[in-house]
Amino acid sequence: MNIALFRSKMILYGDNQRKLADVMNVTEQTIGDKLYNNKWKQSEITALKKRWCLTPAEIDAMFFTDDLPEN
Repeated sequence: MNIALFRSKMILYGDNQRKLADVMNVTEQTIGDKLYNNKWKQSEITALKKRWCLTPAEIDAMFFTDDLPEN
């Protein structure tokens, strides 16, 4: 998961973890866990796609790319 890209979209659209938690009907802790464990359901990714107007490429880059430092 590319957390930096996720956070940049969150900020761009005026969201924070609390706001997303309210919209998704979960706790802030759950959002944090999903961010760091990349345990998003397809329905949650679809909801974020609609909320943030994400393209397929952005979804791939955000959720299906390892955000690991290079050695």
